[in-house]
Amino acid sequence: AGTATGLMNNRKGSVGTGGQVAKPILLDSGMDDLTVMAATAYADAVGAQVINMSFGGSCNGICRAGREIIGYKQTIESIASRRVVVASAGNDNVDVNEEHIWPCRLDNVICVGAHDSAGNGYSYSNYGTGIAVFAPTDIPVMPDGVSDMPVHGGTSASAPVVSGVAAMIL
Repeated sequence: AGTATGLMNNRKGSVGTGGQVAKPILLDSGMDDLTVMAATAYADAVGAQVINMSFGGSCNGICRAGREIIGYKQTIESIASRRVVVASAGNDNVDVNEEHIWPCRLDNVICVGAHDSAGNGYSYSNYGTGIAVFAPTDIPVMPDGVSDMPVHGGTSASAPVVSGVAAMIL
């Protein structure tokens, strides 16, 4: 949340890319498919214009079939057709197209990989033509109650960088 929506002038030395305009709606998901669907549907129902999904993973044929049955794919793609939905490409150093990284590879979802400060892709970041954009990672964020200046890393940090920029554009 701090990476995308950290407030400006917070006297903590960091700000989110959308901190000037974003009003976060924070939802904690247990990461099971039904909870992800419910959280995404809730964000849509309350009018979130940008939905950040800082997670993703390989989804084989059985996984994809199961998600088709429960409506996961249809739910996320339907919401992504009317909202900006951003998802992490994942940190397994695999091609997102071959491994079917979900929700990243679903229609209308902006798939985000990670790069370092010099613009080089990290060796752990997933890659491939299915990634829409690479964004920075290892982002200093606002204090979290544990650390005065935590660093958020991986594609889970890159996705909210893009989400904050999307909020600024909107």
